[in-house]
Amino acid sequence: MVEEVNKLNLKDLMKGKKQIMLEHNNKLYVLSITRRGKLILTAAY
Repeated sequence: MVEEVNKLNLKDLMKGKKQIMLEHNNKLYVLSITRRGKLILTAAY
């Protein structure tokens, strides 16, 4: 049996911004949209 996956609209999540901070396991990450519309996830400082 396949588990249902949550779906989020990126426009709703980003709210017009090009970067957002995400927290996972007490670590911060930056989700960025490039000029070409690609996504990059990097560890925050």
